[in-house]
Amino acid sequence: MRFAKILFFSTLCSTATALADNLSVQVSQTINENYPGAKVLVKTECPLGVKKTDSYGVLIKDRNNSLEALILYRKNKQWDLLSVPHNIDGPNFGYADFLHDYYAHPNSFDILCTNPRTDKDNMNTDGNAEFAKFTTELPQNIQHLCFSTDVTYNNWYCYTINPATSAPAVSFTQATAD
Repeated sequence: MRFAKILFFSTLCSTATALADNLSVQVSQTINENYPGAKVLVKTECPLGVKKTDSYGVLIKDRNNSLEALILYRKNKQWDLLSVPHNIDGPNFGYADFLHDYYAHPNSFDILCTNPRTDKDNMNTDGNAEFAKFTTELPQNIQHLCFSTDVTYNNWYCYTINPATSAPAVSFTQATAD
């Protein structure tokens, strides 16, 4: 009986931690399996792509104090994880490490669940911006997970589900569009 109580308490604590972070137990476990001891700093839930795939954009600080931007998405009833590359080579801009500024300003990092075509408050598709080629075949009303890439400027690096791979892919980039 004592073992059952300890097991129940352990499960309850894991569930409580995940719920406190507003992440499901499975999502928290996927993060912990890949980044043991990581702390979630920012999270945004988003139904990505045409099929509105359950997804989260997450910024974590791992146990080595490194920042990682992640996309967790449901695929075949399980959660998959995509680590967003730190280096960005956009059409009009590039970063060796887009998370560099956020070590000093972690509270400035933002992840949006939005549609770059219609979000006039945050996105400027007329400026230094570009949609990925695969998005021309998609409905115009789908959601994208957009990661801020600069503390000062209105720069974004966005992902949505690419139907050809059923996985997140870069869908939109925007640089200095203030």
